Amino acid sequence: MISKKDISVGSRIIYNDSENPSSVNFKGTVQSINSTGEGEFDYTAAVLPDEEFRQLPGIKDNCYFGLTICFSFDMDLLPMQRVIQDTSHIMKKFQINLQQHNNDTKAFHNELVPMLLAYGYEISANRTEWEAPEARKDKTRIYCHPLQLAGECPPTEFKQIEQMLCHGKTYEIHNIISEQMFDYTEAEELEQYHLQYDDIIPIMLLDAFSTAKPNDYKDTSQVIETISKKIKIITIYNYLWSGDGSVSTEYVKAAYNTLLKDRKISINPNDVHQSRTEESI
Repeated sequence: MISKKDISVGSRIIYNDSENPSSVNFKGTVQSINSTGEGEFDYTAAVLPDEEFRQLPGIKDNCYFGLTICFSFDMDLLPMQRVIQDTSHIMKKFQINLQQHNNDTKAFHNELVPMLLAYGYEISANRTEWEAPEARKDKTRIYCHPLQLAGECPPTEFKQIEQMLCHGKTYEIHNIISEQMFDYTEAEELEQYHLQYDDIIPIMLLDAFSTAKPNDYKDTSQVIETISKKIKIITIYNYLWSGDGSVSTEYVKAAYNTLLKDRKISINPNDVHQSRTEESI
């Protein structure tokens, strides 16, 4: 038996039904908690059984979207397991394309939203009747369009999302596309450019602007853009954005302006948009 003050999302439990000794004493992890009253034992917990127990008849035949609903008096706490943490800032950006059965969007959302709530997600309210809801849990975000679930999550959470969605009855998973990204803010992204490239960005620029003939110049914006794309760190915020205003471009521009100020790069007097290195003069 576990009281409300001792249980939380992420708690490790063992199922222990004293009134039914023949039941499977499975182990699992609490996904969400639902209060049923004011008492310290008045709640239920949605528990994801450990993988070794999920296919046992007593569990798979009595599950709610793959979860087992447990009462406080059916559970005992287990020591917390050491969880392998994802490498800081690495994320999976994903698109899960769906094929609806009967094209019934209302039935789809009526199934998906309770599923997500049971797994501990918070659901945003639709701002308009045409806007799909968004689900969030820690660093995981899922935009719940009936034809495509899209968002980002830590890599270790991606398998659980796939497993959760397999319990849906109103759709089929058509295909899944995912790629690795980072969740750096713009300030953190800029910090990474300084850490990784401050020692070599002057050399990259001088090499890029060097010309074979003294009177040759290169297109300044084109060179900056090429180097910017080369060093760009793809994040969940910038993957559709490049060019002026992007963090990588502004970083390269700042390095270029420093070389220009130090007279290591010169500008074509007839065209301010062309530059070359002083070594070419």
